[in-house]
Amino acid sequence: MSEVIKVSNLYKKYGTVVALHNVNLKIKKGEIVGICGPNGSGKSTFLRILSGIVKPTTGYVEILGGVAGRKARKHIAYVSENDIYYKWMKIGELLSFLRSFYPSFDYEKAKMLLEDEGLDLNKKVGELSKGYRQRLKVIMAISNSPEVILLDEPFSGIDMLSRERILNILKEFLIGAERTALISSHFVEGIEEIFSRVIFFKEGNVVLDEDCEAMREKYGKSVKSMYFEVFGGLS
Repeated sequence: MSEVIKVSNLYKKYGTVVALHNVNLKIKKGEIVGICGPNGSGKSTFLRILSGIVKPTTGYVEILGGVAGRKARKHIAYVSENDIYYKWMKIGELLSFLRSFYPSFDYEKAKMLLEDEGLDLNKKVGELSKGYRQRLKVIMAISNSPEVILLDEPFSGIDMLSRERILNILKEFLIGAERTALISSHFVEGIEEIFSRVIFFKEGNVVLDEDCEAMREKYGKSVKSMYFEVFGGLS
């Protein structure tokens, strides 16, 4: 598999706070990578730099053969933990807006997925629960058929049903499709099944980087068990 992301000596500092310490990683096409670690470990900063939203202090990021930034964003979807859509906008209006903004946006696919999830096109974004807003963001992201999708804490603070529904949407989109995904989470139970690889961040450092199957054979432990061993159950 070819490499779609190359990170060299990535360092990010906010004032006096160091968010990332000289991170070096390579991600191959088709990998589904769990970016795991406690809150404040550098996961979100890492994904924001890959998306081109945040610039590194020093270091280099190559994604899809070019420097992370505006050009690469055409082929990347970034799903933030924060709400990004106007709350006053109806779901149907948002759908039409994204179709006009992104030439590759699959309107019919998005509409079908929204209907499958029980999202009424006449309902305003601000009227949705957090679980439904997360489903909405994921659906809109995958409907642009990105080569790389970056998801920042997509399962945080939502109910079990929404978590399961989002997981199923991602499985349908990713499994067997040679698409690359990086999924940031400090919650691994129930979602580690889709990871092909896990990278643990702690205080801005990569402290573990393992293929999931190889890790299970090597240590005889699940991702969840390794998480508790590395982080002491704290998140």
